[in-house]
Amino acid sequence: MLVYFSKGYGHHGTRPALDEVLDCLASDASGIESAHSFDNWCSEYGYDTDSRKAEKTWRICTEQAIRLQYLLGPALYTALLWNTERL
Repeated sequence: MLVYFSKGYGHHGTRPALDEVLDCLASDASGIESAHSFDNWCSEYGYDTDSRKAEKTWRICTEQAIRLQYLLGPALYTALLWNTERL
């Protein structure tokens, strides 16, 4: 599964570890799963529902959540999102 992941400028180009990437994907996916809609997701994360940037972010997170579930299968996806301690 190919995803965009950035640690930001403060990490001086160090590569992310797999657990960091999975934790980030799980966090984003759980937000998508909990919100059930774009409007609820915007409300939860402080985005304006009229923002194209917010919609793009929501679509990317939604697509990554779908791909993550396909990669892991439903049981492991559920375990990662709801039964795994966040980093």
